[in-house]
Amino acid sequence: MGKPTGYTIMLMRTGSTDWDSSGRLIGRTDLPMDAEGESKFSQAVQELGPQFQPSMILTSSEESCVKGAMMLNFGRSGKIRQLDGLVNVGLGLWEGELANQLEDRCKSAYREWIDAPMRITPPQGEMLTDAQDRLVGTIVKGLKKIKGEHPVVGIVLRPLAWAVVRAWLLDLNLDQVWEMIEEPIRVEPIELDRDRTESITKQIRASA
Repeated sequence: MGKPTGYTIMLMRTGSTDWDSSGRLIGRTDLPMDAEGESKFSQAVQELGPQFQPSMILTSSEESCVKGAMMLNFGRSGKIRQLDGLVNVGLGLWEGELANQLEDRCKSAYREWIDAPMRITPPQGEMLTDAQDRLVGTIVKGLKKIKGEHPVVGIVLRPLAWAVVRAWLLDLNLDQVWEMIEEPIRVEPIELDRDRTESITKQIRASA
């Protein structure tokens, strides 16, 4: 069997956690979806028809992602693969801060982070461009394990990681990540051709 000609990526983000609902910034802190977040995620999954049969679902080991992948795969026979490189974007010292309090204390930096997140990185946090390289590189490596002419692959990520990956898949500017997160949760099919994955593979080899 030859290499896939491309992939249909079914991209999905997890629902809110207690921290999201209380206005706290959340990056790497591993929390489950709260009741509202799980309900919205479930509603989005239910809109999928029986024709959706993934070869594999890629996700991280974070609790909300694993639960989301299991919900997406319910009644289906796809394999779920947890990859460490798919964890959420790190927010460093801003992790767990109440957004309104952080804005009062670091008004200029916080507002620029919201308006132009590519220009600001939280103290000891992860740059969005670095996070995108990590996430996309991990996905491309994961895709290489999948067989079939044009496989369907589910990807379940936490919100900020999802937005960063979505920006790459749709060739959008990373400054749009917060706008994306405001959109309703849905399962989004995105076509990914092999040329783009091969390009990332070459970049990874060149930097190794």
